[in-house]
Amino acid sequence: KKRMERDAEEKLRKGVWAMTQVYQWYIESIAKQGDVTGQYNLGVLYKDGIGVQKNEKIAFEWFKKAAEQGYAPAQHNLGVLLYKGEGVQKDARQASEWFKKAAEQGYAPSRLNLGVVYNEGRGVEIDDKQAFEWTKKAADQGDALAHFNLGKYYSEGRGVQRDL
Repeated sequence: KKRMERDAEEKLRKGVWAMTQVYQWYIESIAKQGDVTGQYNLGVLYKDGIGVQKNEKIAFEWFKKAAEQGYAPAQHNLGVLLYKGEGVQKDARQASEWFKKAAEQGYAPSRLNLGVVYNEGRGVEIDDKQAFEWTKKAADQGDALAHFNLGKYYSEGRGVQRDL
């Protein structure tokens, strides 16, 4: 019985690997044709090392192609890589610009991040009102961390009338 289980696990592993390779080939082929979701997904594969060698520099390039076409999730991920300096020179100012582009399209994770950068003054001037406004927009979309940060803003009276 153990041998059968090992054989089954090995076949499953090989099957998953083969499917990953097919998926990666498909994503890469449509990405190279300019498909925005293909470019974004190929960036994710390289960022996380799924089916390919992890490479944040290549991920950055694919996210940038999709971001320049206005795709909010790619704009967000581009901002994250710039903010953290992963695969590219750290640049909080550029990160903030990409977060803002995605946030203006209603992308909640970027709205939260934009609130954080305005709160901390990373890449932008500290602006309590902007920090509050962007964080509230993310919270209104159900982001749990945004709700937590919003509570802090109300309790400290930062960007909003203090309300305990």
